[in-house]
Amino acid sequence: MPYFEVQAPVTADYMQTPSLDPLPAELSVDFGALLRSLGTAGLVDLRSLRCERDGRRIPVQFSPAVDFDALERQRGRLALLLPARSAPRCRAVLSFGATDDLRAPRLPYPPRSYRHTFPDGRATEVSNFPRMQCIPQPDHRLDVQDDGRLVTTYHFGPQAPKPYLFPLLGPAGRGLTRLGHPHDPTGSHSHHHSVWSGFRGVNGENFWEEVRGGRLIHQSFSILEDGPVRARFVADVRWESRAGKAVLLEEREVSVHPSAVVQSARIRPGQAAGARLLDFRLRYRGADGRAVALDRTSFGFLAVRVAKSMGVFDGGGVIRNSEGGLNEPGIFWKPARWCDYSGPITATEWNGIGFLDHPENPHHPTSWHVRPDGWMGAAIATHAGLTIPAGKVLELYYRFFLHAGDALEANTEAAWHDFAHPPRLTLGAAERVGR
Repeated sequence: MPYFEVQAPVTADYMQTPSLDPLPAELSVDFGALLRSLGTAGLVDLRSLRCERDGRRIPVQFSPAVDFDALERQRGRLALLLPARSAPRCRAVLSFGATDDLRAPRLPYPPRSYRHTFPDGRATEVSNFPRMQCIPQPDHRLDVQDDGRLVTTYHFGPQAPKPYLFPLLGPAGRGLTRLGHPHDPTGSHSHHHSVWSGFRGVNGENFWEEVRGGRLIHQSFSILEDGPVRARFVADVRWESRAGKAVLLEEREVSVHPSAVVQSARIRPGQAAGARLLDFRLRYRGADGRAVALDRTSFGFLAVRVAKSMGVFDGGGVIRNSEGGLNEPGIFWKPARWCDYSGPITATEWNGIGFLDHPENPHHPTSWHVRPDGWMGAAIATHAGLTIPAGKVLELYYRFFLHAGDALEANTEAAWHDFAHPPRLTLGAAERVGR
């Protein structure tokens, strides 16, 4: 079976000094087009994919497009973890194996890609071990692990009024979130599920409070992806009214990146300068293609309740935003590019959650709903409602920056710039090498 290797240069131009080392970045790739540029048609062995800089591996991961086809549409997105020390420009080489035998056997499951097998029966070596993994668990739970260590769990059981993430472990290895209000014996804040999505006023229906509101019902996972750069899952969620009628359909995409090191000289001595990124891409459309009216409200879409010890009242923590606002008086209902809640997570260490709003989101910079008792939410409709036109999609993109120290020490401002203006990746001309 004809098997050969292809190489192409990859260049990353950093827009600013990276906030993390390593830093994730992405670009679109069409392997079929790369092969055609060499004058051949072929099948790509995705297992062999690797990226190297000066003889050292850069973690690389391929996410196939929805319409990926091993024969006709070998396209998708490449994600890489770039070394911060290579700024302002990183040059590397992307390599992959391929065959020009279009009848070569392919995997029997999606994306049905080609996998080369050598005469001794062994498949191609895994070039990038999947450090980040989505691990299904009993009782409607999905664990996200980093090298076998838990990062967070996605709860999606039918008994829950909505799916949510809990716990969410920070750089100190401690949970940065909690379930419910720390001083709420009546349970009126039982809808505060650590990290959750909801909205008060979808065609007049309340999807925020749970006692008198609608439900968010997990339907299925369309993607569970492992890799060295990220663990990623995509869940379909049905927003159902109290009468049992579908109002909104959500595609919830969560990507969790490996632990990294904060590039900041302000981390206090003796504290680990660790950090982690969680990306949320939320897509909403009306059920049956109908238009959807989103009321003016400061409740929704995405929110987080932090650990009790991190709260302003309970732990002496602090809330800070990109405009220099402090705590509820300086932040409540005010627009900002990011909001950060940080506080003591051990007797000697602070951790925080930077909540970053993407410039392409409607009403950016968003307003924020924050309280000193431990919660913050991106309030997209605080000053004006929204409409999702019939047949259209509302797409929102947020990032959680889990970090050591407070917002100033961890440089949440730099983390936002990396989110808003990530490194620009370009792929050069391919060439055939080796056998």
